[in-house]
Amino acid sequence: MNGKPTETANERLIRVRKALKKTPTNFAGDLHLSRSYIYELEKERRVLNDRMVKLVSMTFGVSEDWLKTGIGTMFDNSGGEIRKKIELLFDKLCPEFQEYMLRHLDLLLEMQNKRK
Repeated sequence: MNGKPTETANERLIRVRKALKKTPTNFAGDLHLSRSYIYELEKERRVLNDRMVKLVSMTFGVSEDWLKTGIGTMFDNSGGEIRKKIELLFDKLCPEFQEYMLRHLDLLLEMQNKRK
């Protein structure tokens, strides 16, 4: 043993949150999860499962492989600039228009899924 413990996926999740400069409450809100669920993950009382890895990856552009294994880089740079621009523009909208955008994104995803 080399003396340095291996970082867990849950610990990498904390690193993601901090890299994004999010509080646990904001992070939970962005993922549409409860603050207590994030707390349980950060305290390693819950396992960071594949569904959560996918959600974090899709929401914040985090590399799934890095989150699971620690190999590679934290952020998947493909589409990263677009994600940042969308987030900046979305944040400028009032809550009413944010809800409007989310409803339409849901509709677009439904249409896309029907085409497959």
